[in-house]
Amino acid sequence: MVHLVLSELRHNLRLWLGAFIIISAAALFLTLSAGIISTGLTLRGTGQISAKDFEGIVGFAATPAALTTVTTVVVITSVAQLTVSEQRRSYALWQLAGVLPRRVTGVVMRQLAAISLLAATAGVLAGWPLVSPLFDWLGARVPSLAGLDSSLSPAAAAIVVAFSVLLTLSAGLRPARTAGRTPPIVALRSPETLRGVVSTMRWIWCALLVFAGVGLSMGIQSIPLPGIGSNGFLIPFLFGCAVACAGPAVVPLVLKSWTAAFPPALSSVWFLARNASRHRVGQSASTVVPLSLGLILVCSFMSVFTMFQHALSLTSGTPGPPVDTAGNLLIYGAPLVLATLAAAVTVFMSGRARERENALVLAAGGTTSTIVITAMLEAVIYTATAAILSLLVLIPTLATVWAAMNSMVPGTQFMVSWTPWAAVAGAGLLALLLSTVIPTLYSMRSSIQAALSG
Repeated sequence: MVHLVLSELRHNLRLWLGAFIIISAAALFLTLSAGIISTGLTLRGTGQISAKDFEGIVGFAATPAALTTVTTVVVITSVAQLTVSEQRRSYALWQLAGVLPRRVTGVVMRQLAAISLLAATAGVLAGWPLVSPLFDWLGARVPSLAGLDSSLSPAAAAIVVAFSVLLTLSAGLRPARTAGRTPPIVALRSPETLRGVVSTMRWIWCALLVFAGVGLSMGIQSIPLPGIGSNGFLIPFLFGCAVACAGPAVVPLVLKSWTAAFPPALSSVWFLARNASRHRVGQSASTVVPLSLGLILVCSFMSVFTMFQHALSLTSGTPGPPVDTAGNLLIYGAPLVLATLAAAVTVFMSGRARERENALVLAAGGTTSTIVITAMLEAVIYTATAAILSLLVLIPTLATVWAAMNSMVPGTQFMVSWTPWAAVAGAGLLALLLSTVIPTLYSMRSSIQAALSG
């Protein structure tokens, strides 16, 4: 059993490396929030700070911790499921070699446990030295915290590791069971269904998030203007997380709808890119969902802030306080980086399947330029789908926030901050281009026979 686990880890190194990067990055960002909260608890317990300072520390860490946790749940769930689904062929061969279905499931869960434990530990160790500079930055803004020592307690570090491991295992349990129960002939003949499947638990979470979003949308209509300005961005984010839960069903529908506007006869590279992105349902959802969530997060915050500024200028005649760039970067930067990184890594993880497709194109008389342009168009398709999906969430939810502000301050303009939205979309496109084109160029060094037999 141990030999089987280790041999598969080596054979599918690309998949496990991608999973390692995402889990360790998520653990690193969670460690920063855990370190700040742990420091606050330690300082409060020793009487070095007041209750007010402790509340401020928790308040500073609570928002990025919550946003990073939600983003972590989305990206690790997607990556864990993609990691298992991309190895369905290997699991089918195991069964043909005589490995029992329950043993297949056991091996898959051991693989996920091993990689998640190593990655989470690496993420905590990488984030541990960053806690002190982050707390020093906070102390520079709050004089009563200046000069105090920061610390990440072993208990907080253990919680981050345990959370990352348990989340990975829970996300991979269903596909691991499916891998063991799927007949080998089905797995070898049909690598992936053309219709996304959403588990019952995902639908439950989707319903709960929609319920929370609707409740906040109704409640925000009757709260003061400062409350709308500080909580309004949560409405798009809640609905964005709901869409993320239903991603395997929603993403293929959106992708198929907008790409249908461009006929496959437009060009051969468009035909190849469109079919590839449509066919790989698991990878499409795993790539599009994190990027769309990042677009929703940054655009909702900046748009709500801009409308809030305008409402304040109407009531007082002077503009409100300027945006705290450094503070907001620390609060929203972690989930944004994690979402963009996850989108790129999921494309990188599917490189083995893409290598086989490229070899078939070359065998059929295609050229290297055809393959490279196809990879670039595939990245464009994923980015465009994420952009469309984000707009489907942003426009109606931002309109809800604007209606609440306009009822408090008539004349408030409806604004959408397109510049940060476009910047994140551009960064996502660049990351996807790099994660598709570079592995594609590298794979061109192998022969057609080697690619098809790998």
